[in-house]
Amino acid sequence: MFRFDPKKAVQAASVVLEVEGGRMSYFRLLKVLYIADRESMGETGFPITLAHASALPHGPIPSEIYDLVKGSRTGAKEWSQFIRTHGYQVSAMDDPGRGKLSRYEICKLREVTERLEPLGDWEIAELTHAYPEYQRNEPAAGSSRPIPITDILDAVGMGEFKDKILEDLKTKAQLDEFVESCQP
Repeated sequence: MFRFDPKKAVQAASVVLEVEGGRMSYFRLLKVLYIADRESMGETGFPITLAHASALPHGPIPSEIYDLVKGSRTGAKEWSQFIRTHGYQVSAMDDPGRGKLSRYEICKLREVTERLEPLGDWEIAELTHAYPEYQRNEPAAGSSRPIPITDILDAVGMGEFKDKILEDLKTKAQLDEFVESCQP
């Protein structure tokens, strides 16, 4: 449906880390990125990070970014060049730039991070447990389930446009693949 871009994910995480003072729990980072993606889908039809959502016992997360945090995904080398994971914390090491992010995306990431700042990590998790797409895909204890993008689009009021959005995401993925294949 759409192609995850690790470079864009690193840049998005970097924006959140910048607002948080350069260090935070990776649990919180994943939640903030999920919420920003969700809100972006409600406003524009498109996620910021292009990560696929998964429901875990403590709420929804962007799957591929979780894999980057754990170092178990293609792109983990780029992640570790700019963001260090140590224990349950992540910290900014260097600035990856913002070239993959639009002004809207940067503003949305900052706004969500600042709005959630007063909440603790578990309060944010509880907030995400109330999301309809999570409740619809809540996993059994100790497991995970993918959250279809259509469930998120329905939950954020974009259900009537989902066919067009899915078509646009597919076209974007094809274009990204073509552009990538043309680069040396």
